[in-house]
Amino acid sequence: MRDQELIDEFHFREFKENLWEWCGVLIAVPNVIFIVIALRFTGFLQSLELTALDQLFLLCPQERIDNLIVIVEINEKDINNQKIWPVSDAVMTRFLKNIKQQ
Repeated sequence: MRDQELIDEFHFREFKENLWEWCGVLIAVPNVIFIVIALRFTGFLQSLELTALDQLFLLCPQERIDNLIVIVEINEKDINNQKIWPVSDAVMTRFLKNIKQQ
């Protein structure tokens, strides 16, 4: 039984020494995390984040233009010509077929 107590005391002493070595890290890390989160929530890091995001987009390779994308505008004049809103499925189908043929 005495041997087990000595072993436990040795492990406890070793644990205390390791804990003391890591004491600075155990205090500094939560403090730094708290400061960064506080700065982020107050908005002080927003300009830095947006600058970094802009740089990321500048470093990304240019994407090629996709010719399969078409932007279609339906305005008041189109709605008045149809005299109904929303546009019926039949009219929309005819419209999409016309676009597809071009």
